[in-house]
Amino acid sequence: MAETVNPADWGAAPVDGPANWGAVPVEAPSQSSMPAAIADVPAEIKNAASENIAAIKRGLTPSGQGERGFLERSGDLAKGLAGIPGLVLSPVTGAARSLIGHPMADLTHKAGELIAPEIAAKDDPAAMYARAKGDVDLALSGARAATPKPPTVSTPTIQELKAASEAAYKSPEVVGLEMKPDPIRNYSVKTQQAMNAEGFDDIVAPKTFSLLQRVEKFPEGSVVTGQNINSLRKKLGKLAGSIDPTEKAAASFAIDHLDDFIPKIVGKDILKGDATAAAARLEEARGNWAAAKQSEKLDKKIVKAEMQADTANSGMNLENRIRTQMGKIAIDDREARGLRPSEIADAKSIAEGTASQNLLRGAGNLLGGGGGLGAVVTGIPSGGLAPAAGFGLKVLSNRMTLNQANRLSEAIRSRAPLASSVEKFGEAIAKHQANSSPSTYAGAVIAARNLSNNLPGAAYKSAIGTLLRDLTHRDE
Repeated sequence: MAETVNPADWGAAPVDGPANWGAVPVEAPSQSSMPAAIADVPAEIKNAASENIAAIKRGLTPSGQGERGFLERSGDLAKGLAGIPGLVLSPVTGAARSLIGHPMADLTHKAGELIAPEIAAKDDPAAMYARAKGDVDLALSGARAATPKPPTVSTPTIQELKAASEAAYKSPEVVGLEMKPDPIRNYSVKTQQAMNAEGFDDIVAPKTFSLLQRVEKFPEGSVVTGQNINSLRKKLGKLAGSIDPTEKAAASFAIDHLDDFIPKIVGKDILKGDATAAAARLEEARGNWAAAKQSEKLDKKIVKAEMQADTANSGMNLENRIRTQMGKIAIDDREARGLRPSEIADAKSIAEGTASQNLLRGAGNLLGGGGGLGAVVTGIPSGGLAPAAGFGLKVLSNRMTLNQANRLSEAIRSRAPLASSVEKFGEAIAKHQANSSPSTYAGAVIAARNLSNNLPGAAYKSAIGTLLRDLTHRDE
């Protein structure tokens, strides 16, 4: 039976009773009869505020630091800083989640009922609302549904470069190359003569000359393969890493002559395969491997700096440790071997620091951001504010230096042949998206094939093929 309620209960002026104002019996409004979009606003505002408070607590308070590593703490610091304006905007965020999210979820469900009732009957309202809230958050963060952007392809990882290098070394162009022994013997004789003219001989560079003399003795009637040439270059490469500067210079000289020699092998000396194609694949393999090893070497220095910083001072002297490692590259030829002059200059720049970094570093130390006695001295008269400010400056300075080192590692990998083919593939896709035509699509296909040749494994090739199919369907 319906309940009779006095309007006074809703805030209206009191009257004697229903009989005096001619009302019919009504039901009192309840939470369940109120639209969910309105009813959930307070709860969503509370949830939004709680999320930001948790981020602030985890990132900006000592109790939130726990036993996490320095990098994780730095990431939480950034989230904590972002949580401050997020907390202020919690009423807006929470209200938008409910007032927009609920209708979005309802409309999605009703559309499903019209299109596929049997599937819509299985919809989970809570899950649909959660997805709708995520869309609202994305919109509030500044994202906008716009025209598709050209795909961005990231710089290849160390593992991808190594895999691409191995694939090139084992490619049909290299494995299938066979030739007479005359060209490689001629290479050995002419290289030794050129080295003699430069002041090298079997006395000052015995190991390099011994290796070349063995090559000179390839027997008549034997077959020299692409793998033989690759093996010779690897051995010369090991000698080029010698601590003996003369041996190192002689081996490097021999390598340069070997790289020039392969493409010049004439057809009459080739028994099988294509010397030019094999040379190109070997160059790709060496380029990818060199970039991978140099980037890996740099990454190990960064990790070493992080471990030393975490052990010595809870990660707060990370900048100093990275600068020390980069300084070694700048002043030690052995540490810099294989790096380009621009990369060595970048390492030196990291070691010296920029004006803004040095200012942050000095201010952070002055305010006791590194902890220890400095924090005690500055903390007492400032009520703890100075060390807190110093901590923030130190974290920012550490992060800037770490980012510089990571960008240098990425720059090294970006010079690899694989990175070049990845970049060209991305450019071809972007060109096709901007002006779809048979010509631009053909360019994308060619770029995809070139990239596919540099990548091992069906998974990579499948991903490229999928993207090309998507382009085709988009054009239909």
